[in-house]
Amino acid sequence: MIKVEQKGEPYLPHEGMAKLEEYKPADPNNFMVMVEVGIGEFGKDGSDSYTVNVCTPQWLSEDLQRNGKPLFVKGMLLVECYQAKVIKERIAEIICSTTGKDWDEYNSKITRYFNWEFED
Repeated sequence: MIKVEQKGEPYLPHEGMAKLEEYKPADPNNFMVMVEVGIGEFGKDGSDSYTVNVCTPQWLSEDLQRNGKPLFVKGMLLVECYQAKVIKERIAEIICSTTGKDWDEYNSKITRYFNWEFED
């Protein structure tokens, strides 16, 4: 089995590269923000970048009403409200609990949760 690790802190690429603790949404109960995180093999240099859109049920409901059609939700983490610590812990938990015999297998599993930088 391959051993992986999160490389660096998750950050918000569309919010000036801010760390999660630095970001303050206008409404913590109604927001959507993209989070980026690096994942690589344990003890090796380098990582691949993955993103996940973090949002609340209220934001999701309002987005459905705005668009008037069903929404695909791959690469989305649904939270009750904005809590940086909770979001970071859940991201780390998914990274560490996903397994694979090699990088290709790990990547095929982790991309069920995150969007990979090399996806179409």
